[in-house]
Amino acid sequence: MNVNLIGTTLRGRYYVIKQLGRGGIGITFLAEDRQCFNCPCVVKQLKPQRSDRNTLAISRRLFAEEANTLVDLGSHAQIPRLLAYFEENEEFFLVQEFIDGYDLTQEIIPEHSLSETQVIELLKDICNVLVFIQQHGVIHRDLKPSNLMRRKSDGKIIVIDFGAVKRISTHVANTQGQFTPVTPTVVIQSQGYTASEQMNGFPSFSSDIYSVGIIAIQAITGLFPKQLSFDDQGEIIWRGRIRSEYKYSPNLLTIIERMVRYLPQERYQSAIAVLEDLAQLENNQNQPNFTTLSPQNNQPKLPELSHKISVRLISILGTIIVILSFGFWKLLTPTKTTFLTYSDPEYGIKINYPKDWSTEPRNDFFTTGIIFTAPDQETQNNFQENISVMIEELSTPLSLSEYTNQSIQEIKKLSDPNLTSASVATLANGEARKVVYHGEEGRNKLQRMQIWTIRNNRVYIITYTAEAQKYQKFSPIVNKMLNSFVIIK
Repeated sequence: MNVNLIGTTLRGRYYVIKQLGRGGIGITFLAEDRQCFNCPCVVKQLKPQRSDRNTLAISRRLFAEEANTLVDLGSHAQIPRLLAYFEENEEFFLVQEFIDGYDLTQEIIPEHSLSETQVIELLKDICNVLVFIQQHGVIHRDLKPSNLMRRKSDGKIIVIDFGAVKRISTHVANTQGQFTPVTPTVVIQSQGYTASEQMNGFPSFSSDIYSVGIIAIQAITGLFPKQLSFDDQGEIIWRGRIRSEYKYSPNLLTIIERMVRYLPQERYQSAIAVLEDLAQLENNQNQPNFTTLSPQNNQPKLPELSHKISVRLISILGTIIVILSFGFWKLLTPTKTTFLTYSDPEYGIKINYPKDWSTEPRNDFFTTGIIFTAPDQETQNNFQENISVMIEELSTPLSLSEYTNQSIQEIKKLSDPNLTSASVATLANGEARKVVYHGEEGRNKLQRMQIWTIRNNRVYIITYTAEAQKYQKFSPIVNKMLNSFVIIK
């Protein structure tokens, strides 16, 4: 990597002034835009870890995709705008808006605490930006104090350094030209701020919620995340480490505790949900306490009271009868599942899914797609059944049999050593392969059904995952979804 950029002009426009920082995959510079009144800007130089042709090709594609994402995100006032992106000498550059401010490491200081009001405002400010990010289907993956800036002009929090961009350097081609991940979580995790599922390579929206919760704990305790310990269930032990500088309401601590739960399904699933509870917390704090004076003026007469009680009892009995009648009718009437249609024009797929199932876009290092998650119908449910539809771009052509052999070996290594073969199946009116196998996720014993087919050097993979004892529960829905799956192109 060329580190002697200071004093040079990139693309005949961006004059590099000084280095601002260095990361695992590149360097950040302060620069001037010579074609825009010498306005300050930030140039980020990124470079893949390998320079062979295949690695550069996939890095170039990912770089363009992430740059387009940053263009959309930059429309938010609290996210730096992407001004340009380009490639020079097999190195990649991002040019972003310069933010005049300082990062939160100057506010969240070791052995010092923020007040409850400051913590609530901090959470609201971060989560307001996070709502916008999640609406665009993006996971930041690297939220921490050093990636949050306080803008001097208005005091607003600015979210910087999106971890998704760092995926560029996590692809390495082996001697056969096949791509293997170089422990992706090593690049896109920060010690103590990263949720367990993200460290395992499966980040979700709640992973970012976890990171924000850890920042709040750090602001309250004055401790770095690595100074905290965990109990046998994987939960963080932090309430006993709260400093005595300030008092914090139990409701605020409960909100933060839910943000950092070990199991992602037990956390808030969106930033909007966090903001709703914070708003409720503030409303409760601002509610006046009313005291009733002169109670003797409010004493009812006994006959009137008896009449009111009689009327109320009759009303209650009538309501109970209606509810019971409706309940029996519901038991006798079969529930009909309403389906919606999900389509992705870019990859040319369509599939029907239950209306009450949630959807979540999923993009990782090799695949893109969508996850459909069943509603949580049990208060004690530790796992929510889901069906994912993923599309994998093959770096080198593979036959269905070759891909199946590779997949079976990977499943045997990572999940179920007893899996031996795949059965012949049909998917989207084409030949496919299907496997059913077992595995574990945390304390949950799971059963998975996976079916895949290959079209035009793309692998289309549908996976149904459920707790082993509930696997059959959603089988009719799974079959309807499989039968509705269409590859348009």
